[in-house]
Amino acid sequence: MSSLNILPPLIIWRLKKAQYPWIDLQGKESLNFQLSLTLYTFIAITICLNLVLASFSLAVSNNSSINEIKNTLNSLLIIFISIFLFELILQSFVVTFADVKAYNGEHDRYHFTIRVLQ
Repeated sequence: MSSLNILPPLIIWRLKKAQYPWIDLQGKESLNFQLSLTLYTFIAITICLNLVLASFSLAVSNNSSINEIKNTLNSLLIIFISIFLFELILQSFVVTFADVKAYNGEHDRYHFTIRVLQ
């Protein structure tokens, strides 16, 4: 997801930004949003991996049984999957909403976006 969500808006923006000012504006917004989502994904992965390592090391140091370790890792996996499902739903909703507004000729600023490209 990290690079595939960036490539289509980047290619369209790079090829058509000089020809169409509207594509320049919307392309920057889309790229900023996709870059922000990629950053959020990496942050979520880092947090989840730290939780897994901390939980696993705590379980091993306490001589926990295999079932306790398995339950802990399963719980963390459910949390991890929930975070990414939320991110996918958020991305789908925000991109669709912005696409509809752009199609109608309205400018929309993507929510939850770090403005990298001005």
